[in-house]
Amino acid sequence: MNTLIIGDRAGQRLDNFLFQIYKSTPNSHVYRMIRKGRIRVNGKPCKDNTYKLCQDDVLVMPTPVNDVSHVTPSETLVEKVKAMILHETEDFWLLNKTQGICVHQSQRDGFGVVEVMRHIYGDAHLVHRIDRNTSGCLIIAKSYQSLAKLQSYWRDGTVDKYYWLLSEGSCHFNDKRVVSEPLLRIDAEHGGAKVIISDKGKPARTEFKLIKQYKGYCLLQAKITTGRTHQIRVHAAAIGLPIVGDGRYGKAKNPLISMMFLHARQLIIPDEKINFEAPLSEEQSACLSRLDLDS
Repeated sequence: MNTLIIGDRAGQRLDNFLFQIYKSTPNSHVYRMIRKGRIRVNGKPCKDNTYKLCQDDVLVMPTPVNDVSHVTPSETLVEKVKAMILHETEDFWLLNKTQGICVHQSQRDGFGVVEVMRHIYGDAHLVHRIDRNTSGCLIIAKSYQSLAKLQSYWRDGTVDKYYWLLSEGSCHFNDKRVVSEPLLRIDAEHGGAKVIISDKGKPARTEFKLIKQYKGYCLLQAKITTGRTHQIRVHAAAIGLPIVGDGRYGKAKNPLISMMFLHARQLIIPDEKINFEAPLSEEQSACLSRLDLDS
């Protein structure tokens, strides 16, 4: 067993802390250790993955095995991640994450964006998450102090997040539509999480706005005031406008584009005077150009 005493990581979630300890272990296995009570905090099993660590907490956990810290990401992946960087300050990087790359290590991916950034720059911390097949704005903090400050804005609800999504079907509202269906996450050992609308779920709110109607498709803007797993995807499907390429809540294949069309377009943090927009990818822009020609 391994024993650690919490110092400068006070305030960090237990699962995020453990991901850095068990770098070569799939996240699903880390969650399983937590659920089975194999992580002890101050002498007692802690099964709450969202537990916020406190100064001088004593953690006892299984000793990490199969350490692959000497393994490095490929040069191709390193160059891809470097090319994502849109803006840099003394506290953080803003990236335009491409589709098909996860933000952190998973059972499927040995390296995510944050691990690659850590490999390049020595220290990097994921401020927030977007799905593997979602592109767009992603902030990576340069230090734990910057991470704590930036994440406080997410907790306080002072971050405005806007997404663009291309949906199948005709938009049946003229301007805006607010969806407030509660969402329940169901975790599975295989196949990943799936989210359903349920009265037992957590509150969720998405405001959809029509940007442009095409023949058989519509381009929407989604503003989220909650950050539930797959929130936009589930709410879009719930109003009969599933996202193009979303195989989990709609149809996986579409002749217009090879991946799901969901893009984190804009991120605004007023207290930090942050207002960033991430351009669409070439494939996304070509998709819309094709629709313009067909409409």
